[in-house]
Amino acid sequence: MRCTHLWMKAGTHKKPKFIPVAEVITTRRLDPLAVQLLLPFHALTGCNTTSFLSGHSKKPALSVFYTHRQLLQGLVHEPLSIQAIRDAETFICKIYKVPEAGTADETRVTLFKKALRPELLPPMTDALRHHSRRAHYQSIIWLGSTTLLPPSMGWEVKEGQLKLVLMTIPAVPASCMELVTCGCIYEVQV
Repeated sequence: MRCTHLWMKAGTHKKPKFIPVAEVITTRRLDPLAVQLLLPFHALTGCNTTSFLSGHSKKPALSVFYTHRQLLQGLVHEPLSIQAIRDAETFICKIYKVPEAGTADETRVTLFKKALRPELLPPMTDALRHHSRRAHYQSIIWLGSTTLLPPSMGWEVKEGQLKLVLMTIPAVPASCMELVTCGCIYEVQV
């Protein structure tokens, strides 16, 4: 069944706005590629089923979308390729305003050197790749596909339940943990 009149709810609880999506597309003269890639953009930058990028709202991310939306093309095709995941990572690096960085890890280092608060750093490359898989899965579901299974898209089945895969490598290498001390007088187990 095709939707013929799609409306988007915006605004606040007290002042809701209802926006006719088809009118926005025609009056703003959005190119077909932009229309096709709005779903993966929404999923990648955070929606009800995927996490958002801390410190980055949709509005500034939308300016990156207008100039670099082609980086999201792989998120609407099955199967998801390694290149599509890398392109999504490049897109995220541009949102964090470190366009010369090749990976989210390089972006983290650059921003860490600028003394940016840790919670405002982008996810690690490993975590972002799982996030990109979930964004792809959500986009494909919105587009009507039911052939993908969540365990291959950033989730895993543990004890009969579907759980998020946040990352598959340690957040801090073991060699760094050996250098960390808390200075307290009690024995601390890490």
